[in-house]
Amino acid sequence: ASHGLLDAWTTYGTLLLWPFSDMRVAWNVVSVVDPLFSLPLGIGVALAFLLRQARWSCLALGWGVLYLLFGLWQHDRVEQAAWELAERRGHAPTRLDAKPGFANLLVWKVVYEYQGRFYVDAIRAGSVMQPYPGVDIQKLDLRQHLRWLDPASVQAEDIERFRWFSNDYLALRGNNEIIDVRYSAIPNEIQPLWGIRLNAQADAHSHVEYFTEREVNARQTQKLLTMLRGESIEN
Repeated sequence: ASHGLLDAWTTYGTLLLWPFSDMRVAWNVVSVVDPLFSLPLGIGVALAFLLRQARWSCLALGWGVLYLLFGLWQHDRVEQAAWELAERRGHAPTRLDAKPGFANLLVWKVVYEYQGRFYVDAIRAGSVMQPYPGVDIQKLDLRQHLRWLDPASVQAEDIERFRWFSNDYLALRGNNEIIDVRYSAIPNEIQPLWGIRLNAQADAHSHVEYFTEREVNARQTQKLLTMLRGESIEN
């Protein structure tokens, strides 16, 4: 019964109001996969079942509630810091999202849109807010970037479906790859975890190719650990 509601707390969200609305509700409080949230819940439920003691399930429930409340507080802090960062750059974002990193509520990814570009940064929400400036990329414009695309083709339909799932945070990489800039292994980089690959030579009935890039190398791991520790990063 709580599954849909819990999904709404994640960065990916869910159709919480379906079938009355297809709006994707995502409160961006915890990552889609967060062992720090899920494992204590699972352990508490298992102990309650094995030991026949309800206090373990109560402790697990208490942990879950406190973790979500802490994530909500962190989210508000990071959003405020992100707006201040954009203001220092002279930007007035049309929209801004803050998402927690994998398995932590300390280092967050911030993406905002300004004048047709996406700006990606990381913010460490410790006792003080420490930004890690990132990169920017032009927002996908089909008429400019993919002039060859037939609006009536299956590939065009697939792009619109991907746009809906990605909340229109799309950019073009190379000549034929459309990526979701909201997610990456390193929060201040644009290295997508997934995207779609188009084929300009395909017929009107061909689908796009979906791809994933979830591998993390040693450099990325070290960079993320540096952010978690709150240390400076040399370019």
